[in-house]
Amino acid sequence: MIYHIASKDHWAYRSRDGALFAAYKEGNPLWIVTGDDVKEGGASESLSSLARECMEINLPFKTVAAERPVGRRFAMEFGDAVCQEESLTAYYCPEPVRFKRRGVLIRPDRADAATIAGFIEGFNREVLDVTREGETNSQTAAVFIRSGNLYCWYDKRITAMCWVAGRYGDMAKLNYIYVPEQFRNRGYAKAMASEVCSALLGKNALPVLYTGSDITRTNNLYGSLGFLPAGKIEMLRISNPNNILRTAGV
Repeated sequence: MIYHIASKDHWAYRSRDGALFAAYKEGNPLWIVTGDDVKEGGASESLSSLARECMEINLPFKTVAAERPVGRRFAMEFGDAVCQEESLTAYYCPEPVRFKRRGVLIRPDRADAATIAGFIEGFNREVLDVTREGETNSQTAAVFIRSGNLYCWYDKRITAMCWVAGRYGDMAKLNYIYVPEQFRNRGYAKAMASEVCSALLGKNALPVLYTGSDITRTNNLYGSLGFLPAGKIEMLRISNPNNILRTAGV
């Protein structure tokens, strides 16, 4: 059985035995997190029940994110044609590295919007290799600030940024960890990550993040912040979810 929790733009599912958890936020992939028994081929009924639930409520996701081979097993239940968009490496932080650095962790407000927009532009360009219009970055900055989940390190000015993109069960996903070039190699990222992760763990939320970058480089980078590699995540696009069409009687 799958327990279903819904709000305006967020859906969450958890199997009765706790072996499977799934979450979807409008415009994002459907994330599926499972225990080892599911990864090893067990608990097929949990995946089937999740697929049926998604069909019944016509959950409008286009991409599934899950560890191998869970994502493909779910996709086979849900639709016919599957293609891989990318592969990510998952990291989690059970114990942050304590790091002392001058400054303090803050939550920026509207007065900081221009600075945050500049940080977002830098992250998009340097990490995602995309260029977006200034107005788009300003709109994203406003969303991040209003969410109350954007954290920055402040040392006479904002020097680093980290966004808690969402909480899924007992995990909190970190994104947009960014330090502009002029502030790098000063320990700002370590100090910020230590404070953010400690705060999340204090709320019983395990900090996690995902990256598609070079594995050696990211292992060294995130390892210095207290993160440990947790496996590979596949991003799978279901290009022909014809089971939904059949359910709808098309």
